[in-house]
Amino acid sequence: MTESNLLYLLFQKEISNDEDFYYYTLDIAKGLSLISNDSDEAEKEGWRVFLFNTDPVIEFTTKDQIWEFIALIGSLKKHK
Repeated sequence: MTESNLLYLLFQKEISNDEDFYYYTLDIAKGLSLISNDSDEAEKEGWRVFLFNTDPVIEFTTKDQIWEFIALIGSLKKHK
């Protein structure tokens, strides 16, 4: 996954306080957010995205996986 994929999916860039690294977040619903690994890790391993604060860790490694997850959540909201 690329940084441009994250921007395409409307992730917001978050810069650390000391500006040594950055990462991306996307709030889908109250209490449901996605967060990327940081830029230092991404340089070595590529960009990955996680559901924030889950156990077990839920990880997405492609733009399509994230797109499908967002579409699924959107369809669940409609059936509420």
